[in-house]
Amino acid sequence: MPAKSQGARKSARRKTWAPCRITWSPNGVADGVCIDVSETGAQIRFRQRITLRGRLLFTASSLNLNCACEVVRQEGYDASIRFLP
Repeated sequence: MPAKSQGARKSARRKTWAPCRITWSPNGVADGVCIDVSETGAQIRFRQRITLRGRLLFTASSLNLNCACEVVRQEGYDASIRFLP
């Protein structure tokens, strides 16, 4: 099976390096860096390994983003999130 190409993505990704924060109920907080972003989601790199679950809130003020999201992939220090409507 051929590898998934950038063209196969639903939305084009843009490389960035923007501080961001993930929060979750009741008091969870994790700061990281958004390393790429698209209309449908983002990839975040954290300083330490953490486990994210459920509905989260993603905030990146320099990207003007503050939205609900969910994790679609998590490996090592990186997490890929999908923005929710």
